[in-house]
Amino acid sequence: SWGCFWILMTRGSWKRSWKSKRLTYRTLWRRPNRYHKIFEQMAKEFKFKYVISTLRESFSATHNGWKALIYNGKEFYESKRYDINPIIDRIGGGDSFSGGVIHGLLTKETQGEALEFAVAASALKHTINGDFNLVSASEVESLAGGNANGRVQR
Repeated sequence: SWGCFWILMTRGSWKRSWKSKRLTYRTLWRRPNRYHKIFEQMAKEFKFKYVISTLRESFSATHNGWKALIYNGKEFYESKRYDINPIIDRIGGGDSFSGGVIHGLLTKETQGEALEFAVAASALKHTINGDFNLVSASEVESLAGGNANGRVQR
């Protein structure tokens, strides 16, 4: 998902910096450490406490890879990758990720645990029809804790 990046990256020097690197989405997916400098610059320029982005790897309309990155001004964390197949409905996936981040940052001890909760919540939402994520926190915790080995099954 490029949403928050694109809004910020199209302003002034950000746009020139981004385009001059000629990085493709596939390159960034395989090497998420290439986000580190961008995240550091965003945190510094805009005084963000956290910079967070999801990364979607699209194989087809019903099969995606899904993970995310977070930076708190000191440390980067990359979540585990989920193989979501089949995707039932992508609507609400971003909302469930955002809600999961908020819940995670308020209830978890580390940014890594918060991000794992958010990515798992969003991955589960992709398996549910409709706008709402109809899973419990315990189901999210189970998936985030390793139940399913990164493959979302419902």
